[in-house]
Order: sequence, then C-alpha cells, then structure tokens
Amino acid sequence: MYCKAAATIEPNQPTYQKALGYTYFAIQDFATALPYFESALRQEPTDDSCQYSAAICYYKTKQYLRCIDAMNATVLLNPKQIGVYKYLGTCHYLLKNYDEAIENYKKSILFYPDEADIHQLLGICYELTNQPYEASRQFNKALALSPNNPDIEINVAENKLKLNEFDEARRIYFHLLPTYESKEAIYYYIANVYYNEKKYDSATICYQQALTIAPDYTAAYLPLATAYYATKNFVSAIEWFTKAQRQTNTSAINNYLGLCYYGLNNAVKAIDYFNQALSIDKNNAIVYYNLAKVYNMLDQPQKAISYLDISTRLLPQDADGLLLLAKLHAKTGDSKEAINNYLEAITIRPSISPSKALADLYTEDHQYDKALNIYRALISLDSNNAALQYRMGVCYEGNKLWTNALESYLTAMRNNPTEKLYLYAVANIYFQQGDTKNALLYIEQAMQHDSTFAKGYYLMGYIKYKMGKTKEAKEAFANAYGFDTQLQIPDFIK
Repeated sequence: MYCKAAATIEPNQPTYQKALGYTYFAIQDFATALPYFESALRQEPTDDSCQYSAAICYYKTKQYLRCIDAMNATVLLNPKQIGVYKYLGTCHYLLKNYDEAIENYKKSILFYPDEADIHQLLGICYELTNQPYEASRQFNKALALSPNNPDIEINVAENKLKLNEFDEARRIYFHLLPTYESKEAIYYYIANVYYNEKKYDSATICYQQALTIAPDYTAAYLPLATAYYATKNFVSAIEWFTKAQRQTNTSAINNYLGLCYYGLNNAVKAIDYFNQALSIDKNNAIVYYNLAKVYNMLDQPQKAISYLDISTRLLPQDADGLLLLAKLHAKTGDSKEAINNYLEAITIRPSISPSKALADLYTEDHQYDKALNIYRALISLDSNNAALQYRMGVCYEGNKLWTNALESYLTAMRNNPTEKLYLYAVANIYFQQGDTKNALLYIEQAMQHDSTFAKGYYLMGYIKYKMGKTKEAKEAFANAYGFDTQLQIPDFIK
C-alpha cells in the first residue's frame, strides 16, 4: 500500500511566517516575532489577526507610531477587534498626544467599563490636559473597581491637591504611609501638600524625612531648596539648589541661586549666577529683571534700567518690571518716562490702583491737577494721612492757590505736629502772603524740632530781613550756609 505524500509548507509562505511569528509571540519575544508578521502581511495584508499581532509587537518594542498605524489598520479590517482602543490610547499617551489618548480610552471604556486601569489612564490624561474634575471622576471609578490599589490612591490624592483639597490629599498619603513600599515617596507627596499650602516649614521637614530614608531621592532636591528659599533660609536653599544643579544645570536653578545671594546682599555672587542663567537661556526675562534689582541695590540705576529695558521687551506684560522701571526713571529724574511706565503697568494690571507714587511723579512733572485727583481719591480712604495732605499742599502751591495750599499744609501739620517739613511749608505760605508774624511763629517751631534744618534757617533769614532785623537775618543765613554749603546767600545780606 502506498501513502499519499503530505503537503509541505514552504518557508516563504505566509502560513509558515505566521506560525513562526505566533511561536515567538507566545514566549513574548516580540522583537523576533515582528519581522515574521511583517513578512506575512506583505503577502496577506487583509489578515486582521496577523495585523493585530504585529501591532502589539510594535507596541512592545516601543515603536508607537507604527503601532498606531497597525492598530488603525486592524480596526478597519475588523471593527469587532475592540482591544485596539486601549493600545491606541496608551500609544498616544506615551507620545503626549493627550486629546487623542482621551478619545481612544473613552472608546475602550465603552467595551471594558469594569477595567480599573483604563479609567486610571483616562484620569491621568485628563489631569495632563488640565481637566481635574473629569480626572477626579475617572480616578474614583478606578478606585471603586480596584479598592486599596495604592497607585490609584496616589492618583486620587494628587488630584485632590490640584483641587486644593489639601486635608483630603494629606489624609490619603498618611493612610498609605505604613504600608507603601517607597516611604520616601509618600513623605515627598506629603511635603508637596504642605508646600502648596505655603506651609514651608512643614514642607521642609517632610522633604528632609524623604531624604533621610533615601539620600539619593533627587526629586526632593529642588522643591526642598525652593521651600527653604520661601522661608528666607538662603544658606540652606543654596545647599540644595547646588545639589539640584549637579543633577541638571538649568537657567531656573541658576536664577534661584542668584536670588539667594541677592537675599544675602552678596551682589557679586548674585550677578555671577544670573549671568550663568542667561548663558543657558538668554531670553529669560525674569533673570534680566533680577539683575536690575541687584544693580538698583548697588545704586546703579542706569545699569538697572538697561536690564529692565530688555526684560520688559521680552515680557511686555510684566507689570512688576514696569513698576520698577518707573521707580528707577523717577530716581534718575526722568519723571515723564516714569509716568509712562507706571501707566503701562496699571493698564496691564488694573488692580494696581493709581497710587501716591504716581501722584508724586505727576507732581515732580508739574502736572498738578492729575496729581491732585489721585491725592483726593487716596485721602477719601485715609483722611488722617498727613503725608497725602502735605503733597496736596505742594500741588496747590504749584498752581499758586495759596489759600488751598495753606489749608492742606495746616491739616498735615495738625495730623503730625512734629514734622518740620509741614511746619516749614505753613511758614513759607504765610511768608508768601506777607504775614511775617505767623511765618516766623511756624518756622521757629520747625527749628525746635531740628536745629540743623538748613532750609528752615534760610527761610528764617528772609523773614527776619523782611521784618527789618538785618543782624538776625545775617545770623540765620550764616547758620543755613553752615549746614548746607550749596545754599546761596542773597546779595542783599552780604
């Protein structure tokens, strides 16, 4: 009897290629399995099972773009292959295409509503797209499906932190602390809660606890440093910023180091670190602003202005930079530019109410009516503010409204009867009006509070001369010149 010969499978046939692919796939050798599936698909491109297997191999070998293409091809061939959506979601998540990941995870949940990990991954994507309330719903569903899952509990706690539910976040972390394997991570998370509450002392304790357990827990270096910085413990902050810098040397860390040395009044070190920050990122507007602060501290306003010009050009909406620029322009006597800077800052940040600083600038620029409008508004909120009343008097005097000026100066003096400038201002107005008696009365009171007040002696000299007391006038002018040699003695008294 003769037997019929068995059919043979050639190595280049798709059946043979798929058989080898599934063999390696079964032992999870995805890298070896993949070329066999690819070879088979070149000959049988409509085999959805082979396409799906190849897609999984792409995923396992971290070829996420190819995995996406293969999964999409699979579902076109077989719409019932619903497992693709979880893979698609995860590939898009790993490629940081979070919106696409969300859409695919939502499709996956339609078919697998009881899989906790899909709800968890969807929640993470919602977090990353700044949708904390949607994230909260997904994390809670995941936790209901997988109770006491510590990783999901951490997701829930982190979500509570984003929602500013600090007590609940902290409760979850303390609940996990006794049983969680990486206790340093839990202390780190607890520290983050305290940090976000601005309880920086408690934050530093917990960050330090994490580092006591695991000294190489580098994630804690930078937040610990910033917590120390927030409490003005600049020496400890420098220690930890330096450790963080060894891990990754960023512009931000150098900027913080500069700020620490600025806080310690070490301008040289501060400037050095700010320049290092700029060498890494020359467009970091905050660093230019901080350099301006250092040069302002060194009383180099023009140098400070040059850095602020750069920072406000890079960051035009920086109200703080414009306010400092206004202050520096005022310091250098450029009141017009100072006013422009101040008004720009108010436009950017309307919560900056027109303040005494702006009114003072208007006064220096002889824009007395604009200044008066601001002073009046401020006085309506603080009627006993002597300094505001005095500045109003200056404006009235600038407008030659002597009666209004005198009234404002007298009000300032009544609110602060020992301030020599207010007494001097009252005396000067009386003198301008020809009332030498009252002028002398108030200038003498001013001199009682400060016997070295050169301007007071100077005005007294004019008053005495006007009263015909030439000898006393000469004596007053001599005293004035003795305390301030910049004063010019009138020719009529020499």
